[in-house]
Amino acid sequence: MFATVETRAWGPLRLALPDPASVDVAALALSFVAAIALFRFHLGIPRTLALCAALGAAWRLLVA
Repeated sequence: MFATVETRAWGPLRLALPDPASVDVAALALSFVAAIALFRFHLGIPRTLALCAALGAAWRLLVA
């Protein structure tokens, strides 16, 4: 979902922090569509994966 991720270390703790400016808007939109399909409409995982795959393929064909 993010193009760049920076790793910060504090002693033994390592934390991956994404750069908010590098967000992929299409991936973020598909995440919201998947969450709505799963939790609001109870589509189930296979149907949600098929829906997001079709939307992602259409996005790449039409926009990118």
